[in-house]
Amino acid sequence: MKKSIVSFIILVLLFTLFVPSASAGGSEDADVEPDSVDSVYITSAYSTINIVGGSAYAYNSISCSGSINKIVISCYIQQYNGGWQTVSHWTDTRYSNSATTSHSCNVSSGYTYRVYTYFYAYIGSTLVESTTSTDSGYY
Repeated sequence: MKKSIVSFIILVLLFTLFVPSASAGGSEDADVEPDSVDSVYITSAYSTINIVGGSAYAYNSISCSGSINKIVISCYIQQYNGGWQTVSHWTDTRYSNSATTSHSCNVSSGYTYRVYTYFYAYIGSTLVESTTSTDSGYY
């Protein structure tokens, strides 16, 4: 019995030494923004862009679990001209566990445009989860 307890303790110690901690500081990819994350609270989030007659229309939608009571949506419409340049940006806040927003801006023909949206989910004033969504189109 003692031998199996000692073996178990040694196994746990070895495991903690060789498995990196999620809370350890510094990540090689710390400056890389992920397209999405595994979600606990956010059940769906998406963005779409439609470009018609010189106007780009961005639509955003997010649904979260019932414990979420605040959502912040930060949306960028960007033009590609050798790199992504922001042509319009806005932020919407909703005190709910779901939200849908839409905005538009004028765009010039001959370019690819994208909507790039950050979704933030809060419980009270605490940010508990975030994700991003993007969509693009040519005009």
